[in-house]
Amino acid sequence: MNLIARTLAVAGFLLLVACFAGAGNAQQAQVSRNQITDAVELALPSGWRVATPKQVVNFERERKDIYSRAGLEPKVNPGDTVTFQAEKSEGADSIMIGVTVMPGEASQAEVAQLSEQRIARIGDAFAQQFRSMAASAGVTNVAFTPPVLQRVGDKLAIGYSNTFTTADGVKRTGVKYHVYMRNATVVISATGADSIRKSLRDEASALIQGVRLNER
Repeated sequence: MNLIARTLAVAGFLLLVACFAGAGNAQQAQVSRNQITDAVELALPSGWRVATPKQVVNFERERKDIYSRAGLEPKVNPGDTVTFQAEKSEGADSIMIGVTVMPGEASQAEVAQLSEQRIARIGDAFAQQFRSMAASAGVTNVAFTPPVLQRVGDKLAIGYSNTFTTADGVKRTGVKYHVYMRNATVVISATGADSIRKSLRDEASALIQGVRLNER
C-alpha cells in the first residue's frame, strides 16, 4: 500500500484557506447533515456555511495553479476526488473545515499495523512537498508536529498539525487527519488564523470527532 501518494495529493489544501473564508454567498442552514460520497457524513450546526459548487470549482482551480507554480504534478486525478468545505465566523475570527475524498488504497486493519517509522515517513513526505508548494505561494515559517496514529470518529487516522505564515503576513494553524479505508481515502482538516478564539477551534475539533466514516 502506497499511502504517501494519497498524502501528497492534498498537500495544497492548507494553502488555500483564504479562497473560501468570508465568502458571502455560501450556503447556510440551521442544521445540516452533509453526505460526502458514501464514506463520510459530517453534521454541521447553525452558523456554519457550506461552500457552493462554484466556490469548490474555484478552489480546485487555485489548487491546480499552486501545483503548477511549484512544478509538481498531483498524485491523484482530480476527477477521482470530491471536495467539501465549510466555514464559521465569529466577528473577525473564522475557521474552515475541509474534507477531501479519494479512491481507497488501504483498509483500517492495514493502517492499524503501521509502524511508527512508517508513519513518520508519511509525515516527512507530506512536509517536504508542502514546503515546496508553500515557497511558490509566498508562504513561510512552515512547521509540523510529528504525525501520530489516533482516532477520528471511530476510525484510525494519521494526524498532525502545522503552522505557517501566509504571503500577507497572517500566521495560521491547521490540523489534518488522513483516514484510510477500503472504499475511500479521506482527508479532514481544520484551519484558521493562529489568533482566533479557542471556542472556534474547539467547536471545529468536536465536529471532526463526530464525523461518521463508513468503511465497506
